[in-house]
Amino acid sequence: MYVVLVHSPDNKKYENDPLLEESENCICAYIKADRNFHFIWRPQAMSETHNFRLMENEGGVSAEKCVYQHYVWDHATLALDVGDKVLQLPDLHKSVRFCEKNKRPINKQRSFQSFENAKAIVQKLWPESGPLQEFKESAFHIND
Repeated sequence: MYVVLVHSPDNKKYENDPLLEESENCICAYIKADRNFHFIWRPQAMSETHNFRLMENEGGVSAEKCVYQHYVWDHATLALDVGDKVLQLPDLHKSVRFCEKNKRPINKQRSFQSFENAKAIVQKLWPESGPLQEFKESAFHIND
């Protein structure tokens, strides 16, 4: 599990904790692109399926083969320390972006919304907002 704590630079309670890395291949980043800042999460567990499961027993934990396939997921938590202030997100709709479907879908049973459907959903949620934008920033992809 990963935890990212966001706080004001003036808050000295966390000065001994590590800062987010600023490299192309870091797991989590706070990156400036197209005049805005973005939190990016690059999961490590985008992998093939697994045919094992962890089983607890008296001797500890063992990996046992199973008949079904499953995926291993990263767990991430984003914590915001705003002190005694109230977090305001009045312009959240301006930050919503459409991302293309991965070439290798993670869960074939799940449907993926098309860009046209996503535009209609955003328009229904925020009728006063402009058109939905696509997310195509290459700086946010891990370089192999």
